[in-house]
Amino acid sequence: MPTRGEAVTRMIRQEIISGAFPQGARMNEVSLAGRFGVSRTPIRSALSSLYTEGLLDYAPNCGYIVRRFTGSDVAKVFSVRASLEGLVCRLAAEQGISDAEHGALDRAIRNTAALLRVEKWGGAEVAQWNVLNNQFHDTLYAAARNDYLTTAIRRTRSLPLLSKSEYRLFGSDEIALWFDRAGFQRSHDEHVDIFDAIAGREGVRAESIMREHITRAGRVLAREWDKMAERSMSHSLRLAGRAATASGAASADDGLDPDSSAPPPDTTPPARAMPPISAKAPS
Repeated sequence: MPTRGEAVTRMIRQEIISGAFPQGARMNEVSLAGRFGVSRTPIRSALSSLYTEGLLDYAPNCGYIVRRFTGSDVAKVFSVRASLEGLVCRLAAEQGISDAEHGALDRAIRNTAALLRVEKWGGAEVAQWNVLNNQFHDTLYAAARNDYLTTAIRRTRSLPLLSKSEYRLFGSDEIALWFDRAGFQRSHDEHVDIFDAIAGREGVRAESIMREHITRAGRVLAREWDKMAERSMSHSLRLAGRAATASGAASADDGLDPDSSAPPPDTTPPARAMPPISAKAPS
């Protein structure tokens, strides 16, 4: 049974991922304690944990804030994931896979091949591709026989995705939105090559193919991430401009100087400062 601190951490994490706390939002301990009906002690512990996970930043004289992610951050995460998933494939190949794992990988590949033969794709086809893609990768994680490695990979697959000024959980589903049919086919062909290498006990080859497979997906996401961030920023600036115009008009009606209205908020991403030692979770 999770402790109160663990439960609070899980709830705040989900709120960040769902977009309830937008990028750059300040995480006020008093407000959070009231929101979740707990004292500030588990809130403080939760914020420290989420900082360690990379979901929060710490700004001096401000405290914890929801982290802003960039395309560069995404590329770095996928660089790590490429190495980890490459290691998964090498271990699976060197150790050998079970008959059940061989069958699961084979079925995922055959079902994906059948899906790719469908001429017109819609939301249902993309969703099915995501299911089969996850089945393939999840089977490989199990075949590596290393829980620590699997945990590390799943953390890299839980990167909050910026979309319309909100965060939501990132997975292979999001990359699928930016693949064309050639991209889906290329991904499938790489799965076939990875499976062949693992079944043939070719660890180095399997690792190399998987590293390129993940790296290419990361390049797609990093590019699209920056495009989304630009659109989100433009949208925020338009809203701020409208608010300032409305405020200026109201001030003019009241006989006040419209230039006396407050400027729009600073949108510069904060530096990833370190919290005070006392705020860190005990090691």
